Amino acid sequence: MKDIKINYDAETMNIIIYLLSKYKEKNDSPIKYELSYGSAYYLLNQTVRQLSLPKEKYLLSEAAKQLWDSLTSKEIENYFSRESIENEKIESITLPVYKGNKKESTGNVDVKKGKTFIFNNVFHCEHIIPINMIVKKLLELQNPTTDEVSAILDHISVCRVLKEEDRKIKEKLSRPFNENEVIEKIYLRNGIKIVGHKYMSSKKIC
Repeated sequence: MKDIKINYDAETMNIIIYLLSKYKEKNDSPIKYELSYGSAYYLLNQTVRQLSLPKEKYLLSEAAKQLWDSLTSKEIENYFSRESIENEKIESITLPVYKGNKKESTGNVDVKKGKTFIFNNVFHCEHIIPINMIVKKLLELQNPTTDEVSAILDHISVCRVLKEEDRKIKEKLSRPFNENEVIEKIYLRNGIKIVGHKYMSSKKIC
């Protein structure tokens, strides 16, 4: 995956740096109405998780693209979470459904032409580098600066995969801090190939 330089919003960066400083204080019982140690970590995690990313930071698995294109002419990049997806093309299709964080499918659903299903019951937005690893790297900064924080946030990228593909990945929390390594080792080992990715030789990635 090629390096992409992102221009981060200054106010957002100030919030992240402030939350890092509050967490490092390790104060669980503030005297004033202010953030505690635990609250700072929670808000830091959620702030990083909710950052808007440029479209170049969103990848797509070949299997997810194949299913999406067979169902609709709309752009997958415009859909997230609980949005409804209409089956525009196939007379009827049976899809495995995964609800919430359940590891196993909760069953199949038949979606006839003109009917809809929920995006994240079938598809999943997978952080290539887990957010907990991003936050861990941020917390290792002694006196965070905008440049240092930006360099770490640049590692955030998302891959849209099928939910059933995501459930095959065992390495959920511990991964190399390198998008290409995740794509070419962990993803490929679990049968996930990325649209448009230029893979190294099989000798190097096995």
